[in-house]
Amino acid sequence: VMSHEKLLSEISLGRIDLGYTLAYEEPQHPGSARVCTQPLGLYVSPHHPIAQLPAPSAAELRRWPIIAGPAHTHLRGLLDKALASVGVSGCPIAMETDLIDAVREAVLLGIGFACAFRRTFATAVATGTMHRVPIDGPRFAIDIRQVIPHRHRRDREVTGLADYLASVIFRGAAAEASAAGTPARARQA
Repeated sequence: VMSHEKLLSEISLGRIDLGYTLAYEEPQHPGSARVCTQPLGLYVSPHHPIAQLPAPSAAELRRWPIIAGPAHTHLRGLLDKALASVGVSGCPIAMETDLIDAVREAVLLGIGFACAFRRTFATAVATGTMHRVPIDGPRFAIDIRQVIPHRHRRDREVTGLADYLASVIFRGAAAEASAAGTPARARQA
């Protein structure tokens, strides 16, 4: 686990044989392939005024503070692009953190709303301890992309591991969203 920039650097230096990164629409590395797409959601406390609105508009959401990731990080940039795609940009920042437990607590305390992968707070939404705001868009999601350096794209061990990871680890993620649809080995050939 490392920053996006360090991952790409390590791959280009030949120190990593297989990596995974996040992207919004466009691939961040030549030769990468989408493994799955993770839908996003907006989350508030069930007691937050946003939760009382049947279908809040983007303009209504922009009035409220957001709990965001740290500025100038890869994930923050991706989430900002996804939020902009549904018209929710320029919100006041209530807090910046990359600690998911801190995000959860801040949401539950009503400090602001958060944008996160739907899987992150699915249990909290199902139990009623958190509310998912009914807002969606054609690309309100983040892709998980697999990066195999060019020198390994025909290596059976590396592509075998890539196929295994894509089919086993990302199977649940792919089942709930759109998957790449083609085995990693076929995509890399």
